This record gives sequence, structure tokens and C-alpha cells, in this order.
Amino acid sequence: MVIVEYYIRQVLYEGIQRLRGNLNQVNEIFAELACPPLDKVFGEQVIKEIRCFFAENDIPVRSAFSPNQIDLPSLTVHLISSQEDPQYRSMQDHMGFQRVPKEPTVIQGPFYGVSYDSSSGQLHLPKTMDLSQFINGRKIFSAEDDAVYTIKGTIKANEADTPTNELKDQYVTVVDSNSDIADSMGIAKLYLLSSIDFSLKRIAGSFFREVFEIRINAATNSDQAVWLYYITSYILMRNKAYFEQVGLESQTYSSSDFNRDAGKMPNSIWGRTIRLTFLVQHTWSEDMSALELFGVDINAASNVVSQIVVEDM
Repeated sequence: MVIVEYYIRQVLYEGIQRLRGNLNQVNEIFAELACPPLDKVFGEQVIKEIRCFFAENDIPVRSAFSPNQIDLPSLTVHLISSQEDPQYRSMQDHMGFQRVPKEPTVIQGPFYGVSYDSSSGQLHLPKTMDLSQFINGRKIFSAEDDAVYTIKGTIKANEADTPTNELKDQYVTVVDSNSDIADSMGIAKLYLLSSIDFSLKRIAGSFFREVFEIRINAATNSDQAVWLYYITSYILMRNKAYFEQVGLESQTYSSSDFNRDAGKMPNSIWGRTIRLTFLVQHTWSEDMSALELFGVDINAASNVVSQIVVEDM
């Protein structure tokens, strides 16, 4: 699931912190105030005032606004609507399959090693031991080290029908988790493991139109709301590419003054709203249904449903 409001809050919070660390960017946002014809009324003095306001005020980013907990100035993020988009809906929302790694399984063991050569990585094993399952890529777990090693390199093994008096030393070459020859290896209790197996997980997904509103809350000085509005817009515009990267696609932007609700918005608070619309793909695993989660036999449940339908007819 794509948690849209958390991405929005992250961008706003980190954007504010970056601007605080480089107040010259505030000059960039409001540079037109120092250019004709605005410089005659506003000019550098207002830009300086904005810098002081921004540097001296903590501007929290919250998930909702409450008249009982008023932080001014502040930014609050609100969900306006979330609707599944039928234009992008696929058959039963099925998207395909994903390879999921499984824990290696024990093929052979426990067994012991005869010796380990740290110069070559050779793990010497008993002459009578069957090494037919020891192939490159498989793992050896050392219970003594609580570590997994990988068979990689030369394997020297006796043939299955070799007479006892003709058996020679046999060994496998192993490396550690960094693909390096280990300085030491516990050989008292070993297990041969499979290479990591994979299973196929059914993946489903659907696109949603998610609409969020950012409310800019300021004190009775309405200019503070204007300043914070342009700072917020600047942060959002600079992060359009980031929103795309994390899956918030086809973003659109609109803004307005507060539609004041007298019951929820005190008259002492000024502000503006910025509305963001995204196309978001939520995905989930189809491996288990809701009935399975609760231990219900799906076939039995299906028969019950069928019986009810027949009786009703």
C-alpha cells in the first residue's frame, strides 16, 4: 500500500528543514518583491521580514487540524477522497507473479568435517561419506559457528563404488557470506542445505485517484499565510520528480483560500489550501483470502453458500 500522506508530510518537513539551512533560497522564492514595480511597496525589507518569520517560527507538519490543538503557523495534510479508477482496472485485479525467496532446506546432515584448510578454503570430509549431493551453489550450515557457507570451487569426491582400501581424501571448497575464504570454520556439526529456493506469489493491484489537501494555517496577520503558501508551493514543485519516483503519478495541483467552516475554523486563523491529486497503484498478495486468514475451509464455505442460494430459490 502506498501511504500517500506520509510522502507528502516527509517532503514538506524535509523541505522546510533544508530551507532553514539555506535561507538564501527564501530570497529566490520572493525575488520579485525586490524588482520593479513591486520593489516600491515591498522590496528587500519585506524579504528580510519573511526570512525572520521563517527562521524564527517552528512550522510543524501534522496529519490533521484541530481547533483544540492550534499550532500557528503550521501545515496540515488531509485526505479529501480516494477512489478506485475503473479506467485502469484489470480482470480481478490480477497483475502477475513475483519470485519470493524461501528458506533453504536441509538435504543432508548432521555430519562432521575432518579438517578445514584456511589457505585454500577446503573442507575435508570423511572418506566414506557420499558427496553426490554436494554441488556448487549449495550451502553448508555450521551449527558451531551459527554461520552459512557456500560451496564454490573444486569438489573432490570418491566414486560410489570405490573399494574401501582405495578411498582417497575428499573435500569441497567453501566461501563465507562475503564470498571470501574464511579464516576458520567450525566443523563439529554441519548440515548441507539447498540453494535458496523460490516460490511464486500472486500479485494483485489497482489504481486509485487520491486527493489530498494541504492547509496552511497562519495567525491573524494574513501575510504570513501568503508567505507560507509560496514557500509550500516552492517545496512541492521542487519535489514533483520525487513524487513520481515513489509511485505518486499523474499529479495535479490547485489551490484556494480557506472555505471557512465556522464550527471548525476560528476567525483568528488565516490560511490557504493546496490540493494535490495523484494516480496511485496499491498492490497486495493474493496468496491468502480473508476466509483462510480466519481458518475457514473455503470449499466448505463455498458449499454452504451454494446450499443457501438453492434453498432461497
